[in-house]
Amino acid sequence: MRCRPAREHGCGAEAFDLGTERFLTSARLEPEKSEPDVSEVANPRHLRKALKKLRKLGRTISRKMEAAIRKHGKRKGFRISKRLRKQYELLARMHAKVANVRKDFLHKQSAAMVRRSGLLITEELEPKRMTASARGSRKKPGKRVRQKAGLNREMLDASFGAFGAMVGYKAEEAGIG
Repeated sequence: MRCRPAREHGCGAEAFDLGTERFLTSARLEPEKSEPDVSEVANPRHLRKALKKLRKLGRTISRKMEAAIRKHGKRKGFRISKRLRKQYELLARMHAKVANVRKDFLHKQSAAMVRRSGLLITEELEPKRMTASARGSRKKPGKRVRQKAGLNREMLDASFGAFGAMVGYKAEEAGIG
């Protein structure tokens, strides 16, 4: 069976800006109105909500790894216990859950934007460059490295790049610019 479902789209133009404090700030201008409707979407901070549990699991894994290293007397090539393996699986499951919740949020927001607009306008962000490390080099060490690391974590949790890609392909499916 071959079918190409068409995405619905509205009319009017919508410009949006992504951020870490508020995930999305958009201004929508309908054809019959003279003033734009400005709306904001709060940043759900998916990773921050799970970070406490992730850190606790990481510490547990680290403690069990150190015990295994002491027991076997070598840092590589030793047998991993069932309990340590379970902790690794639990950590992986937790990261996957955070990723799935984030992806679901991004899909819902991008689909809603495309559904209510006929033209989408945004800035060209380069998340890879924006989230570069502030460490610097040995000769010239960076400044405010910890603050930059926290900002990078928040930017990557907001997933600017993934959201842009989702809006792009959904707008293309709907036939809007």
